[in-house]
Amino acid sequence: MPIINTFIRNTPKTGIRSRHSRILAQSKSQRSWSDTPLTAMPGTTPSQRSTMPFPTMPFAGIASTGACASLRPAVAGPIGDRRFLDHAGMELSISAEETIRKVTEISGIHQRLLAPAEVVCSDLAAEAGKDALLRADFDPEALDLLIVAHIFGDIGLDGTPTLTLPNLAAVVKHKMGIRNRRCTAVDVVHGCAGWVKAMTQADARIRSGQVRNALVIGADCISRAMEDRDRDSLLFADGAGACLLIASDQAERGILAHRSASWCGPELDYLTMAPGVVEQERWFMRMDGHKVFQHACNEVPTLVKELLDAHNLTPSDIRYFLFHQANEKMLNCMARRLRQLYPSSHLPPEAIPMNVRDNGNCSTATVPTLLHQLTIGELAQAPPRPGDLIVFASVGAGMHANVMLYGW
Repeated sequence: MPIINTFIRNTPKTGIRSRHSRILAQSKSQRSWSDTPLTAMPGTTPSQRSTMPFPTMPFAGIASTGACASLRPAVAGPIGDRRFLDHAGMELSISAEETIRKVTEISGIHQRLLAPAEVVCSDLAAEAGKDALLRADFDPEALDLLIVAHIFGDIGLDGTPTLTLPNLAAVVKHKMGIRNRRCTAVDVVHGCAGWVKAMTQADARIRSGQVRNALVIGADCISRAMEDRDRDSLLFADGAGACLLIASDQAERGILAHRSASWCGPELDYLTMAPGVVEQERWFMRMDGHKVFQHACNEVPTLVKELLDAHNLTPSDIRYFLFHQANEKMLNCMARRLRQLYPSSHLPPEAIPMNVRDNGNCSTATVPTLLHQLTIGELAQAPPRPGDLIVFASVGAGMHANVMLYGW
């Protein structure tokens, strides 16, 4: 199986296979470079963007990616003679078939991937994690850190959470058969923005020298958190994607910078849990789709601009923007907003890969799954090449947003 990056390709199989190059034991500088413009660094000018002098400390580089394969495609179908309901419990004025047609037309989601009934989120996460390690020929017992980003943990087909204690990452570590006690298992719960946030946390641990590697997984069975007569249920799917990060001193390759933001005023109610309108004894996810859409389309491109401007970059410098795959309408809107923010910069449609048409919105799994499909050649776009810059961006309940700049 191909190794996604070159960090560990030529490393001898002794000790930890991922000891790909000299691991810097200590940082020469404790300064945070995430918010430091490149032009403020000694000896740099805007024309030197291609040789960005990031700090002499370990970089967190992607060695491989993985995804779960035990999902089944589902196409929305009629719900008998019933109609979908609004959040007040009132039937919509149009038929279920017309609702499905309109949601499909607006969202661009033609099918969703769903987990089999006997499978829960931790199963998907463990499968994706194993896939990433296998593709890198990496010994699971050599892992230093396992982070699992999710929202609902293990949730059964009936919507009942089956596990809240112990934490999901611990369950995933168990299912992956990892016995090494020094491999700490940590959860990140940050809405759909969780996987990018988990990547930045792993990056901090690697840069500080606390760990040499990290397996970062995004997984959710979010379709099970939706009431079936809620039309928003037509958007959500299940999935899991994983990424193996390894410390490297290869300059300008790896996670280079990131930005995060949280809006927790009125935005707190944009995505919430509420009793079902039919099954009132159960709680389901509720979304104010219009407000979520407006927030994402305004704030995510703005946060991307803050990150790019801080490092004297424009969209023309970026090979790919890997955005949270909520729906095609939102992705196209964010692209338009970026073009408005950078009217003189070139941002072709192929710079924003999409998989939501066939996968649906699988929450924290959208971005790692998209990355995996891109790197193994499953999308229309070519895999990243050495030297490419990639921007990851996610947004989710809270509301939270995270953007990350990566050098391939």
